[in-house]
Amino acid sequence: MDEHAVETLKKFGFREYEAKVIYALLRLKEADVKLVSKYAEIPRTKAYEVLKSLVKKGVLAEIGTRPLRFAIVDPDGLLDKLYEEKRREVERLKVEVETLKHLLPALSEERKSGENYIFKAGSVDDVVKIIKESVKSPTIVGYTRESERILKGIGDVSYRSPVDFVLTPDVLFIPLNPLGNPQREYVVVAFTNPYVMEMIRRWVEEVLSEGKE
Repeated sequence: MDEHAVETLKKFGFREYEAKVIYALLRLKEADVKLVSKYAEIPRTKAYEVLKSLVKKGVLAEIGTRPLRFAIVDPDGLLDKLYEEKRREVERLKVEVETLKHLLPALSEERKSGENYIFKAGSVDDVVKIIKESVKSPTIVGYTRESERILKGIGDVSYRSPVDFVLTPDVLFIPLNPLGNPQREYVVVAFTNPYVMEMIRRWVEEVLSEGKE
């Protein structure tokens, strides 16, 4: 097992066992569970579980033989596809960073007033619960593509936005990462600074009004 290759695959978002299985099948072309388990150096029960998971993700295909065999759907294009997805993710993050720079100049010391704070949560459900407790009309919500199913409908008005945010009359919530991206811990910045909230309102009116849904 080439540990460097496995670590490279993990950088594309695959878990340890997933990366090992993909690497094994890149070498084997196609194989049954027993052979994958051997080459990936993982328990057979785990190998089957990972193989089925990767089939659902569209990375692998089942070959209807006995015993059942598995193969990478597009072995020649897989790495190019993974690279392109990662490149788009980096570009999206660059947009989000630039947007935050534009939205949050009030973080400079002379602009600070009000009790801004940060809260952390272990699940996206906990984040939404905390935010909903502060929601009252009028509330404006901006959601990224990843977070649409989570945030859309929470407020009175919803927009597709470069960054997630929930703007209530009293507080502005901005997660540091899109809520639709699974992570171990969710960190949300809450602003009560009137200047920041007014700036967001103006930004919504000027930039997001054309994308209103």
